[in-house]
Amino acid sequence: MSSEPITSVKVIDADRDGRRAVWIVWTIVLLIAGGYHYLKVREGRGAFVRWRPQVLKFWQGENIFDKQMFPNPPIFPISVYPIMTLPESIGAMTWFALKGALATLSAILCLRMVKEPGRSISPWVIAAALALSFRPILSDLHHANNNIIIMTLVVLSLYAWRKGYDVIAGLALALAISYKVTPGLFGFYFLMKRSWRTVGWTFLGMVLFLFVVPAIVIGRDFNIECLLSWWHRILSPYLTEGVPSRQEMNQSLVGVMFRLFTDSPRGGRYDPELHQAPIFHLTHSTVDFLVKGLSIVFVGVLAMLCRTKTTRRDDRRLLGEFSLVVLTMLIVSERSWKHHFVTVLLPYVYLSYRAFDLRLSKRDRNILAGSLIASAILMATTSSEMGGLFARREGHVVAQWYGMFLAAGIVLYITTAWRVLVERKAAIDPDRNIAIGSNCDNSISESDPRSNRGSADRSGTRVEGASPIAPPHLDSKRDAAERESRFQP
Repeated sequence: MSSEPITSVKVIDADRDGRRAVWIVWTIVLLIAGGYHYLKVREGRGAFVRWRPQVLKFWQGENIFDKQMFPNPPIFPISVYPIMTLPESIGAMTWFALKGALATLSAILCLRMVKEPGRSISPWVIAAALALSFRPILSDLHHANNNIIIMTLVVLSLYAWRKGYDVIAGLALALAISYKVTPGLFGFYFLMKRSWRTVGWTFLGMVLFLFVVPAIVIGRDFNIECLLSWWHRILSPYLTEGVPSRQEMNQSLVGVMFRLFTDSPRGGRYDPELHQAPIFHLTHSTVDFLVKGLSIVFVGVLAMLCRTKTTRRDDRRLLGEFSLVVLTMLIVSERSWKHHFVTVLLPYVYLSYRAFDLRLSKRDRNILAGSLIASAILMATTSSEMGGLFARREGHVVAQWYGMFLAAGIVLYITTAWRVLVERKAAIDPDRNIAIGSNCDNSISESDPRSNRGSADRSGTRVEGASPIAPPHLDSKRDAAERESRFQP
């Protein structure tokens, strides 16, 4: 009995050249931004230039957290010391290059988390996500702050958790929290998911990064002194004394509501420069009560929305929940400067992927596209290039005063929450090339026999991989690696 020779079929990825072109353009844009940043450094501007002498004094035994009010705990100046020892211009450009590379890494990991097995990512999705995120990313690159570093640690933590590496996930999240408090909301998220190992390693990592490592490097007593000064200067003013940050650049719920609903004093460290009459004249205590009440509501809504089962941690729908967490962080934080919004990269990747998915209905794709464009325009109004065209060249400051970044964040929050709810109800298998939500073309409902947990071929043999919820070998690193190896950004 003769058999026909088996010939291999080469799968042609028609989008590969398009993806390469997007990444090449992205690299060129970063290089151009680096040139402008160099000119800024030569003028002695930027957080790196401001921090460098402070960090060097810190290593000489000076408490930079008291009068100089260094914004991050001691583990941060310990971490960045090698770069700070370089000459100012070289160190600043090294810091810029490091952050540019980490922003790119974060984008790649987010794209991997949203990608469906067996399907390539359209270059339009990558281009849209990068373009929409560019405003806050560029802001942090030019400001030379550390928000991209923190975003990368958060993304690495989520990616490691998704792959089943709980120790790495917990330690990366712990370092992010030790640099800045707000990523601690992911600790609450992992508690909701009952990921006890990740939570345990997060707490252990915080002890290591806040107390053990600094005590070994700079001494226990000096570390405790610096931590207490940091608490008193950075966290205590609002948490214990109720003194909010009203500056225009603060785009959190706290800053915007106190600007809009109270008579803002002027001349203080936390007061706005632009004098605008509030919409309503409410008392400080009333607005403080409203802000804290709304913050609790946001966290409560987050808990209700983030209910996707984690039997399969590699379920790409979970990126929607991650996006809701980072948006809640930005909204309820006491301070969210414009460059803190770099984490909108996560919802932009999540929503852009769906906006270009032709399996969704035209109505849904139009809603997604409209929300993405609206959020980008709202953020752009805070730039001097766009907002500066209005209000006697102070339109961008006025836009900041009214909280356009916060408005953009709320638009993204509502749209992301909508998609998370739709896809949860659809109960679609994340590993099958079918619709990812309701109102989709070619969708298969949960009641359809083809969507049963496990299926059989015509001979009655069970077909592996057809189950919408696979056995909990989620944490099978080999299987996850095989799925991820298909993606070439």
